[in-house]
Amino acid sequence: MQEREVKAKVTSGERSGIQYSVTVSWPENLQEATDAWSEEAVYSRATAAFVIDLQSFMRSEIQSDDFDEGQLQERSASWKPGTRARGKSRAQKTEDLLNQLTDEERASLLQRYLDSDD
Repeated sequence: MQEREVKAKVTSGERSGIQYSVTVSWPENLQEATDAWSEEAVYSRATAAFVIDLQSFMRSEIQSDDFDEGQLQERSASWKPGTRARGKSRAQKTEDLLNQLTDEERASLLQRYLDSDD
């Protein structure tokens, strides 16, 4: 076990915005966590967190430009906790930004790029 500082504050009431902290003994690994809190508690909390992570992964997939509903089940079945959902590439992000520009703004930006020495 290790000492861990945990902080909390509230956003309403007379103590709003004031941060409080406590120092508690905290498990350093899975075995210590199950010894301290029980296997059922650790499994229950892990499962709850993993469901939220999988939902986040699914939302990322659904919002992607190349979303394929048929592949959502397959990609979700191969998802592992602690892995990041694929994000947009730099090229995709750049294209999204360019699509927000007017034709004149795009032309001006392209000309500045072509005129640069780099």
